[in-house]
Amino acid sequence: ISKHVFGHESHRTLFAALIVIIILGVSYFNHHPRTSEIYHAKYSTPEVFAKAVFAYDILEQRVLFEKNSTISLPLASLAKIMLSIVVLEHSQPKDTVIITREAFDQPEDQGLFVEEEWDVDDLVQFTILESSNDAAYALAQYIGGIEETVRLMNLKAQELGLTMKFENVSGLDTEDSVGAIGSAEDAARL
Repeated sequence: ISKHVFGHESHRTLFAALIVIIILGVSYFNHHPRTSEIYHAKYSTPEVFAKAVFAYDILEQRVLFEKNSTISLPLASLAKIMLSIVVLEHSQPKDTVIITREAFDQPEDQGLFVEEEWDVDDLVQFTILESSNDAAYALAQYIGGIEETVRLMNLKAQELGLTMKFENVSGLDTEDSVGAIGSAEDAARL
């Protein structure tokens, strides 16, 4: 099923599309005022109701707006971004992951089947696109087990200088703990 959903060449197609977008973006921004210039000229600081915000202009390398940006809060499914990084560092894109019963039984089923086979790169894409807890669990099982993957996620956060802490691979909170915590700035940097 995964080969039919994403195709064999999906990562090359995605890469080619990103290159085209970058080229068009560079051309556009070289001939038009920056959004931040337009924003500052026409509008005042936005009223933000979120608990924390961190908006950063990558091109100009400056913070545009922040609110409580260093306070640690639950990350929920943003934890799957770190999981994906760790999985891609500890596997090969075409390695085969088999969906186990334990992965299938994770909360919020996303349509995977027991014994279904996926390439790592396709399953990582599926994990992010669907925020799939069962796919996240299957990936973690594949690269060394749940506890080892959580350890690797926390180690990677330390290596990157982030204050993020992970208790599980999906970011789901349980009755006993928060699945993952980190700041808005951490999430932006990641």
